[in-house]
Amino acid sequence: MMLWRISVDIGGTFTDLVAIDENNRMRVSKSPTTPQEYSEGIENCLNLMANKARRDAHQVLRECTNFTHGSTIITNAVIERKVSKVGLLVTRGFRDILTLREGGKEDCYNLCEHYPQALVPRYLTLPVTERINSDGKIEIPLDEDDAVNALK
Repeated sequence: MMLWRISVDIGGTFTDLVAIDENNRMRVSKSPTTPQEYSEGIENCLNLMANKARRDAHQVLRECTNFTHGSTIITNAVIERKVSKVGLLVTRGFRDILTLREGGKEDCYNLCEHYPQALVPRYLTLPVTERINSDGKIEIPLDEDDAVNALK
């Protein structure tokens, strides 16, 4: 029996798989991403890798000790602005957090440089009463009525 560690990344164009066996031998496979059913791209990569290792894909999965999955699909969709219209609820007092952010500018210290367009427009960014401190402790519990009204 061989033990495997497998990592998969689904990208916009290709799905990549890296498998490392118990002897630290690495096997790599690549398959076109299948947007209609992303799992098919993973299965295709797994079958390619298993064939290279002269094993059955089911056997490889039974022998797998770690399976890591990542995806750049959402990152690409955000960069290309191919996402659905969404709203954002924020802590009261932070409604302009996306506009006043430091990220997204080539030079975050250049006060004259324009910010890129926010991913969520201000009219869809609504404040609610709540507060969580830097330790993750709740200072002001979420006002659920406030949140429901904002969602309406």
